[in-house]
Amino acid sequence: MTWPASKKNAVYHERDHLVALLARLYPSGVKQTAIEGWDPEWHGCVYIDAPTGQLSWHYHSSEHELFADLPPYAGEWDGHSTGEKYRRLRILLRQLDRMRQ
Repeated sequence: MTWPASKKNAVYHERDHLVALLARLYPSGVKQTAIEGWDPEWHGCVYIDAPTGQLSWHYHSSEHELFADLPPYAGEWDGHSTGEKYRRLRILLRQLDRMRQ
């Protein structure tokens, strides 16, 4: 399935709001990444040090205001894959569910 650019942008915009919220719940920061072949507009990255491990998401420069008040991230990317990131997020979700019970 190929989505039109406007639909993709809307999905990223919604996701970025949730990532911005998550970034305010745990230690976090932003860092520019220079990934060869990537559009420079996507070099912004928010890193979140969750209890289950590092989480990170790239964001488009048009979403910068969502992350502008975060400090620079002093650490480095730990090498996690997208799959590992979401595995860590699911574990965190289960931990939070247990705390609510």
